[in-house]
Amino acid sequence: MGPTPYQYLPLWARVAIERLDACADLRTESMLDELLTAYAKTYGEPVDEQTRESARHICRRRFLGTFGADAGVVDRTAPPGAA
Repeated sequence: MGPTPYQYLPLWARVAIERLDACADLRTESMLDELLTAYAKTYGEPVDEQTRESARHICRRRFLGTFGADAGVVDRTAPPGAA
């Protein structure tokens, strides 16, 4: 089974995706997982793997290059241009 389209996701999953859309600093898989868990708990529902993977798939496509395990994480201790 493929990913669930955005419009068929539970409201709490769509809210989590839109939260990442509003703040680029939050665009990591771990933050998405935290938001999904917290918002689903608010609705008294568990997060199933189909919904979690569908939300990740949507975020990977929506936030090209700025979403992932390390994407969006900036080392603020290193000077600009340092490798």
